[in-house]
Amino acid sequence: MDFEIELHADARAKGGFKVWVLSGEVDGSMGRRRTQRISLTLKPKNAATRATNTKLRP
Repeated sequence: MDFEIELHADARAKGGFKVWVLSGEVDGSMGRRRTQRISLTLKPKNAATRATNTKLRP
């Protein structure tokens, strides 16, 4: 079994000024993403004996 997990973070900033008839504005953003892969191997067990089954039935 394989799973993929993606984590992402976003940040945003905005600023500006206004003096009489002049104005200005600044806007910026930043983001980061990471992906992790997890692999699992499952082994069947007998519920009664808790032993791992080594032979699979057809």
